[in-house]
Amino acid sequence: MIPFEDDDEAVRLANRSIYGLAGGVWSGDNARAVKVAERLRTGTVWINDWHMINPRYPFGGYKQSGLGREHGDIGYDEYREIKHIHLDLGGQIRTRHPWWDLSVPKRSDR
Repeated sequence: MIPFEDDDEAVRLANRSIYGLAGGVWSGDNARAVKVAERLRTGTVWINDWHMINPRYPFGGYKQSGLGREHGDIGYDEYREIKHIHLDLGGQIRTRHPWWDLSVPKRSDR
């Protein structure tokens, strides 16, 4: 425990750490606790609880506490690869297309 005078000092002390995996705020005033939590440079902030990790929500740190996120849609994106497949259903094989064919004069050249 580190004593502090006000919320600004508490946030300043907490954010001074080189780590930022998780933090906790204990308070009887939920609105005040959320305001403090929003200012903490940590990947997770527990309010009036601790170490609740839910696989539906991202988990990971700031600063020197990890790289990237695990869990939730954001975490699962780390394991996904995006692919785009385009199939021309027009029935004709084109050898040139005006959008990317460099031999087609640009508007300024016409």
